[in-house]
Amino acid sequence: QLMQYKSATKIQSRWRGFLAEEQLMQYKSATKIQSRWRGFLVEEQYILFMAGRKIQTWWRCHSLRKNYLRNISATKIQSKWRGFVAQEQYLLIKSVMKIQARWRGFVAHEQYLLYKSSTKIQAKWRGFVAQEQCLLYKSARKIQACWRSYTAQVHMLISIVHVIVIQSLWRRRTAVKLYKPLLHRIKLAKERKQINAAVIVQSRWRGFVQYSTYLIRRYENKAATTIQAYWRGYLQSTSYSVLYLLGGCESPSSCKGSSRTILVFLSEGMCHHHSSFMQTLLGQTGVSQ
Repeated sequence: QLMQYKSATKIQSRWRGFLAEEQLMQYKSATKIQSRWRGFLVEEQYILFMAGRKIQTWWRCHSLRKNYLRNISATKIQSKWRGFVAQEQYLLIKSVMKIQARWRGFVAHEQYLLYKSSTKIQAKWRGFVAQEQCLLYKSARKIQACWRSYTAQVHMLISIVHVIVIQSLWRRRTAVKLYKPLLHRIKLAKERKQINAAVIVQSRWRGFVQYSTYLIRRYENKAATTIQAYWRGYLQSTSYSVLYLLGGCESPSSCKGSSRTILVFLSEGMCHHHSSFMQTLLGQTGVSQ
């Protein structure tokens, strides 16, 4: 029985070992199969993941490229449009600048012409005033020269008369001393000579006074006539110029009545304001033109 029990125990242990080994082998084989299956599943999932990621990357690249091309085309369109708008604005500004430059040049040319015309009028007026002053100075100098020559002649004649009187007195005294016995006869002859000399001196003196008076009156009349002629010509020319500039007359014949009116107005006491009046009036007409 003991031997049977031992043998049965060994058989049971061997059978249990075999069953345990079989179970171990089955467990190992099942573990390998499960690991292989799980590896296959993981590999399939990895392949699917990589394929999905590749598809996603390709799609994203495609969408990004499409968006990039769209942005580039939009940027090009915007740049072209902005360049067109900037070119239009530049052409508009250039045309406006040309118009402004032409207008400013026209205005500057007009102002230059006005300034040139006013300068010419002022130069003519100043030349006319200088000529009038020169003529007045020459006439005054001529009058002064005539008056100085007249006074010099008068002083010379007076000095000659004084010399003659002194000489006659001295000769009388010497004659009285030398010819005292014949005094009565000499006195009569001297009186006749003195009378004749006095008559001659008086006649010469009267002739000189008359001739000098005639010369003075002649020079005074000539100077007055010259001054009046120049003054009347000046008044006629200035009145005609004023009426012509104001547009009041178209011909010299139509300016006669107006020029006479201006002459009467100037001759009634306004001659001393004539130059300022003319300058003001010419300035106004220059501005109105």
